Amino acid sequence: MESSDKRCRFSSVMLLATLSVAAIMAAFSAFSVANEAREVLFAPTPFYINGESIPSAVLTALAIRDVLALALSIACLIVYLNFCLDVVSTQSIFTRKQCRRFLVVGLLLLISSIVSITFDNLCAVQLPNDVSITAIGIFGFNAWTLVLALFALSLSAIFEYGRLLQSDVDAII
Repeated sequence: MESSDKRCRFSSVMLLATLSVAAIMAAFSAFSVANEAREVLFAPTPFYINGESIPSAVLTALAIRDVLALALSIACLIVYLNFCLDVVSTQSIFTRKQCRRFLVVGLLLLISSIVSITFDNLCAVQLPNDVSITAIGIFGFNAWTLVLALFALSLSAIFEYGRLLQSDVDAII
Protein backbone atom coordinates (compact mmCIF):
# COMPACT_ATOMS: atom_id res chain seq x y z
CA MET A 1 0.00 0.00 0.00
CA GLU A 2 2.84 2.37 0.85
CA SER A 3 4.49 1.80 -2.54
CA SER A 4 1.21 2.61 -4.27
CA ASP A 5 0.91 5.88 -2.33
CA LYS A 6 4.46 6.84 -3.28
CA ARG A 7 3.75 6.16 -6.94
CA CYS A 8 0.56 8.23 -6.79
CA ARG A 9 2.39 11.13 -5.14
CA PHE A 10 5.23 10.89 -7.67
CA SER A 11 2.86 10.88 -10.63
CA SER A 12 0.93 13.79 -9.12
CA VAL A 13 4.11 15.82 -8.69
CA MET A 14 5.22 15.03 -12.25
CA LEU A 15 1.85 16.01 -13.71
CA LEU A 16 1.78 19.28 -11.77
CA ALA A 17 5.40 20.07 -12.72
CA THR A 18 4.57 19.52 -16.39
CA LEU A 19 1.52 21.70 -16.00
CA SER A 20 3.48 24.51 -14.37
CA VAL A 21 6.07 24.50 -17.18
CA ALA A 22 3.29 24.59 -19.76
CA ALA A 23 1.62 27.48 -17.92
CA ILE A 24 4.86 29.48 -17.88
CA MET A 25 5.35 28.86 -21.60
CA ALA A 26 1.76 29.91 -22.28
CA ALA A 27 2.26 33.13 -20.29
CA PHE A 28 5.34 34.06 -22.32
CA SER A 29 3.53 33.24 -25.57
CA ALA A 30 0.51 35.28 -24.50
CA PHE A 31 2.70 38.29 -23.74
CA SER A 32 4.45 38.02 -27.12
CA VAL A 33 1.21 37.57 -29.07
CA ALA A 34 -0.47 40.44 -27.18
CA ASN A 35 2.39 42.79 -28.08
CA GLU A 36 2.28 41.70 -31.72
CA ALA A 37 -1.49 42.09 -31.94
CA ARG A 38 -1.36 45.50 -30.25
CA GLU A 39 1.25 46.76 -32.71
CA VAL A 40 -0.53 45.42 -35.79
CA LEU A 41 -4.15 46.07 -34.91
CA PHE A 42 -4.02 49.29 -32.88
CA ALA A 43 -0.96 51.13 -34.21
CA PRO A 44 -0.46 50.00 -37.80
CA THR A 45 2.72 51.26 -39.40
CA PRO A 46 3.96 50.47 -42.90
CA PHE A 47 6.18 47.41 -42.96
CA TYR A 48 8.86 47.10 -45.63
CA ILE A 49 11.11 44.22 -46.63
CA ASN A 50 13.64 44.67 -49.45
CA GLY A 51 11.96 47.95 -50.30
CA GLU A 52 8.62 46.22 -50.83
CA SER A 53 5.60 47.22 -48.77
CA ILE A 54 3.89 44.35 -46.99
CA PRO A 55 0.09 44.67 -47.14
CA SER A 56 -1.51 45.43 -43.80
CA ALA A 57 -4.01 42.63 -44.45
CA VAL A 58 -1.13 40.14 -44.32
CA LEU A 59 0.15 41.50 -41.01
CA THR A 60 -3.37 41.52 -39.58
CA ALA A 61 -4.00 37.94 -40.73
CA LEU A 62 -0.73 36.80 -39.15
CA ALA A 63 -1.69 38.49 -35.87
CA ILE A 64 -5.11 36.80 -35.98
CA ARG A 65 -3.41 33.45 -36.71
CA ASP A 66 -1.18 33.87 -33.67
CA VAL A 67 -4.12 34.87 -31.44
CA LEU A 68 -6.15 31.85 -32.59
CA ALA A 69 -3.21 29.49 -32.08
CA LEU A 70 -2.67 30.92 -28.60
CA ALA A 71 -6.37 30.57 -27.75
CA LEU A 72 -6.37 26.94 -28.88
CA SER A 73 -3.18 26.29 -26.90
CA ILE A 74 -4.71 27.80 -23.77
CA ALA A 75 -7.79 25.64 -24.28
CA CYS A 76 -5.49 22.58 -24.45
CA LEU A 77 -3.79 23.75 -21.28
CA ILE A 78 -7.13 24.07 -19.48
CA VAL A 79 -8.16 20.57 -20.55
CA TYR A 80 -4.78 19.28 -19.38
CA LEU A 81 -5.23 21.08 -16.06
CA ASN A 82 -8.55 19.29 -15.60
CA PHE A 83 -6.82 16.01 -16.49
CA CYS A 84 -4.09 16.58 -13.86
CA LEU A 85 -6.51 17.66 -11.15
CA ASP A 86 -8.73 14.66 -11.82
CA VAL A 87 -5.78 12.25 -11.64
CA VAL A 88 -4.56 13.83 -8.40
CA SER A 89 -8.00 13.86 -6.76
CA THR A 90 -9.33 10.46 -7.85
CA GLN A 91 -5.98 8.68 -8.39
CA SER A 92 -7.52 7.06 -11.45
CA ILE A 93 -6.30 7.60 -14.98
CA PHE A 94 -8.34 5.18 -17.05
CA THR A 95 -11.76 6.82 -17.06
CA ARG A 96 -14.07 7.86 -19.85
CA LYS A 97 -13.49 11.54 -18.98
CA GLN A 98 -9.74 11.19 -19.34
CA CYS A 99 -10.11 9.50 -22.74
CA ARG A 100 -12.35 12.32 -23.92
CA ARG A 101 -9.94 14.93 -22.59
CA PHE A 102 -7.08 13.51 -24.65
CA LEU A 103 -9.38 13.35 -27.65
CA VAL A 104 -10.30 17.02 -27.17
CA VAL A 105 -6.63 18.01 -26.83
CA GLY A 106 -5.79 16.13 -30.02
CA LEU A 107 -8.64 17.75 -31.93
CA LEU A 108 -7.73 21.23 -30.66
CA LEU A 109 -4.12 20.76 -31.74
CA LEU A 110 -5.26 19.45 -35.11
CA ILE A 111 -7.51 22.49 -35.58
CA SER A 112 -4.62 24.75 -34.56
CA SER A 113 -2.40 23.15 -37.18
CA ILE A 114 -5.04 23.53 -39.89
CA VAL A 115 -5.74 27.16 -38.96
CA SER A 116 -2.03 27.98 -39.04
CA ILE A 117 -1.51 26.34 -42.43
CA THR A 118 -4.57 28.06 -43.88
CA PHE A 119 -3.61 31.54 -42.68
CA ASP A 120 0.00 31.07 -43.81
CA ASN A 121 -1.05 30.03 -47.30
CA LEU A 122 -3.53 32.90 -47.59
CA CYS A 123 -0.86 35.39 -46.53
CA ALA A 124 1.85 33.94 -48.80
CA VAL A 125 -0.35 34.50 -51.85
CA GLN A 126 -0.68 38.22 -51.11
CA LEU A 127 3.05 38.93 -50.78
CA PRO A 128 5.15 40.60 -53.48
CA ASN A 129 7.26 38.12 -55.46
CA ASP A 130 10.69 39.11 -54.11
CA VAL A 131 9.73 39.00 -50.42
CA SER A 132 10.76 35.96 -48.44
CA ILE A 133 7.80 34.47 -46.63
CA THR A 134 9.95 33.56 -43.62
CA ALA A 135 11.03 37.19 -43.25
CA ILE A 136 7.57 38.21 -42.00
CA GLY A 137 6.71 35.19 -39.88
CA ILE A 138 5.14 32.76 -42.33
CA PHE A 139 6.84 29.49 -41.57
CA GLY A 140 4.67 27.18 -43.62
CA PHE A 141 3.78 23.76 -42.34
CA ASN A 142 4.29 23.29 -38.60
CA ALA A 143 4.91 19.59 -38.19
CA TRP A 144 5.28 19.70 -34.39
CA THR A 145 1.70 20.72 -33.79
CA LEU A 146 0.50 17.96 -36.07
CA VAL A 147 2.75 15.41 -34.35
CA LEU A 148 1.45 16.49 -30.94
CA ALA A 149 -2.12 16.23 -32.23
CA LEU A 150 -1.54 12.69 -33.48
CA PHE A 151 0.21 11.81 -30.20
CA ALA A 152 -2.75 13.08 -28.14
CA LEU A 153 -5.22 11.22 -30.37
CA SER A 154 -3.14 8.05 -29.97
CA LEU A 155 -3.06 8.50 -26.20
CA SER A 156 -6.82 8.84 -26.27
CA ALA A 157 -7.11 5.48 -28.00
CA ILE A 158 -4.61 3.89 -25.60
CA PHE A 159 -6.45 5.26 -22.58
CA GLU A 160 -9.75 3.97 -23.97
CA TYR A 161 -8.21 0.52 -24.39
CA GLY A 162 -6.84 0.70 -20.82
CA ARG A 163 -10.27 1.74 -19.57
CA LEU A 164 -11.88 -1.24 -21.30
CA LEU A 165 -9.26 -3.61 -19.87
CA GLN A 166 -9.79 -2.17 -16.40
CA SER A 167 -13.56 -2.62 -16.68
CA ASP A 168 -13.05 -6.22 -17.80
CA VAL A 169 -10.77 -6.92 -14.84
CA ASP A 170 -13.25 -5.25 -12.46
CA ALA A 171 -16.05 -7.40 -13.91
CA ILE A 172 -14.05 -10.58 -13.35
CA ILE A 173 -13.29 -9.68 -9.74
